[in-house]
Amino acid sequence: MISFSNTVNRLHRFVLIIGVSVLLCAVLSDAKTRVKEWHVGVLQFKGNATFKSGDILELTYLQPSKVFKKERFSEWRLRSDVDIVRRFYRSQGFLENRVRVDSIARDTAKRKVDIVLQITEGPRTAVSRVSVAAADSLFDSLFINKLSLKNGSYLKNTLLNADIQFIKEYLAARGYLDSKVDPSVDIDTAHYLANVVYEIKEGPKIRVDSVKIEGLKKLKSSYVRRELRFKNGDILTSDRIRRSEQNLFRTNLLNSVQIEHEYKSADSVNESGVCDVTVSVTETNFFKLQTGLGYSYYGKDYKYYEGIRGHVKTSYSNLFGLGHQLAFNVEGAFPAQYADVTYSTPWFFNIPLQFASTFYLDRMTTRNLDSAFIRGLELSFNYQANSSLEYVYRVNLQDLMWFKGVDKTESPKTMTQIVGSDIIYDTRNDIVDPSKGMYNLFTIDVAGLIDKNSNRYIKVTDDFQYYWKFGKIIFGSGLHIGLIYAYDSSNQVIPPQEQFSLGGTKILRGYSQDELHIDKGVKVAANLLEIRFPIVWLFRGALFLDAGNVYELPLHKSFIKELKWSAGPGLRVKTPLAIIRMDIGFNFEKNNAFKNQYRLQLDIGQPF
Repeated sequence: MISFSNTVNRLHRFVLIIGVSVLLCAVLSDAKTRVKEWHVGVLQFKGNATFKSGDILELTYLQPSKVFKKERFSEWRLRSDVDIVRRFYRSQGFLENRVRVDSIARDTAKRKVDIVLQITEGPRTAVSRVSVAAADSLFDSLFINKLSLKNGSYLKNTLLNADIQFIKEYLAARGYLDSKVDPSVDIDTAHYLANVVYEIKEGPKIRVDSVKIEGLKKLKSSYVRRELRFKNGDILTSDRIRRSEQNLFRTNLLNSVQIEHEYKSADSVNESGVCDVTVSVTETNFFKLQTGLGYSYYGKDYKYYEGIRGHVKTSYSNLFGLGHQLAFNVEGAFPAQYADVTYSTPWFFNIPLQFASTFYLDRMTTRNLDSAFIRGLELSFNYQANSSLEYVYRVNLQDLMWFKGVDKTESPKTMTQIVGSDIIYDTRNDIVDPSKGMYNLFTIDVAGLIDKNSNRYIKVTDDFQYYWKFGKIIFGSGLHIGLIYAYDSSNQVIPPQEQFSLGGTKILRGYSQDELHIDKGVKVAANLLEIRFPIVWLFRGALFLDAGNVYELPLHKSFIKELKWSAGPGLRVKTPLAIIRMDIGFNFEKNNAFKNQYRLQLDIGQPF
């Protein structure tokens, strides 16, 4: 007699065999289905005299096969591509163009399809006349010359749309925010000429009746209102809206800003254009904490700055609900420590100047110092001229609490009193990880201008950086120059923290931190070129070339010959919190042993 348990076991085996068989059939069927898929082999164009085949390929779904990539072929995509190419030619003024499939060759063995598209461009329509239909008071006689479409140019949709946008922006800058522009194109098919008329309905000139602030939780409304560039009774223009949004974003206390207007009543649309303005904002997190670690390895002969260093910065940016900020910053390594506390206000007694006061302590140990401890107080005023240009005016009082030099290094005998100014021009698309744009910081400091008993010198520096992008590869270049000169022969001592040094994690990465140093003279250095490129996931690679040196005055003839050079590879890890950077810098000193010709630099953030 067959037991019940044996029957169950046999049933389980039978079910398992059936399940495995079904799964195997599904896998084989899926593999067979994938084998049957056709892919694109070659995609060619014939008859395209005006545009290159590569430019047209950028528009199409189907793409020719590459070494490691095969594009799946479908009739639907082919029909879509034919229509795309046809519409593209029409948008460029070829109103009678024709696009058809010239041939399709199928290779059943390789499962590929070779396609040839025949393009008949036909005549191209040009513009014979451009005019604007609007009230005479809105535009002057020279306005037509500012449009993209001109007499004799080809009829392109891109130029037509650019003109529509330009006219709307022109009217919005004068208070007509709800204008409408309807282009009328009359084609002379016999001569392939077009007459373009922009019909404009400007609508009412909008005047502000009231301003409402929405979205505030901790910030006071007065903080937002004083950053606006319009008030009750003003004409609301696009420029005032844009400047108001820029001012609010520059506070760094708002994640989003949206300014909208709504008419008081339906009847007023055709009358006075009086409207209510709503400013909708979302606040950011006012408490911030930043931290980072770095490491430099320079070998046994470099005891200064060797090893781990780190920094911690924390701040709260909404004291009293008015955007006042209190920030603490601490940086530390075995030979050097720095700490400061800063209190800043976005406005200074209702004047649009950002005011900041910073008290700092700085303990230094360099190749020229056994030890120095500096305390100081800096007062600064910041004026933002526009979104790219910024001016800073500073007064800095520095005092040495103790000092011990190496060799003939002199100690400042009195407090150093500095009056300085910065001019900052910044068009970078990202201050943390820029890929395009320009940055320039010009600084001039004059010590001893207020008090003749102070150390007396002039220090001028300029820091220039430029970035551009080609595909996914980012290029960066920078130039750093400086001059420091003691203009009073009776008191020529320049404080150690103001002297020029080169070498380390930022520039000349093949040299140790501050290895190149002078107390008075000229600094010339350049991040000649840095190339940053993606590798995989969060990882990016880099190649860099640095050059520079510091020189005593007067400059001697061997200026070029004494340039120091550094180059090497780098690795970047872009995390959500920070960019972790590792560089291996090689110097080209002929007399150095190989172990002293490279430096391993590990830091947070891009070098420039």
